[in-house]
Amino acid sequence: MFLAGGSTSGKSYTLFGGSWYHERGIVPRYLASLFNHNATTPVVKGRLYQLRPQVQFNMYLILKEDIVDLLDPPNVYKASVENVFNSKALGPMLLPLKTITATNADILLYEVSTGITTASVILANSNELLASAHLVLSLKVFSPSLDTVQYVDFIELA
Repeated sequence: MFLAGGSTSGKSYTLFGGSWYHERGIVPRYLASLFNHNATTPVVKGRLYQLRPQVQFNMYLILKEDIVDLLDPPNVYKASVENVFNSKALGPMLLPLKTITATNADILLYEVSTGITTASVILANSNELLASAHLVLSLKVFSPSLDTVQYVDFIELA
């Protein structure tokens, strides 16, 4: 999902929402739906299947030629082809970004909230950076028992 617009147009608010539950954005609503919908354990051909997904995710900020790992903030990498690799298990990935695995929405939302705070601190004092910053949240959702994988990217373009 791509969101584009000028500064202060509501891109971050649309993605992540506000402080109150009823102000949740697309990402918290998606995660709540994902984890709540898949919480059941159906029986298929006499076998129990646990559908609770596991989500591997990373979150980063692209600033001109730099990539800031928002889950590991001191690390800044140069944006280059050398930092991208294609894993058969994980698909295209940026290295060496920190990847976290979550089995519930609370863990994931806590880490995303921390990443947003980090991005806000980085961008707070620079209108030049704010005008050219792109935030990316990449999710790999899988259910090991059903062998299904879904890739979801939320990208906020400056």
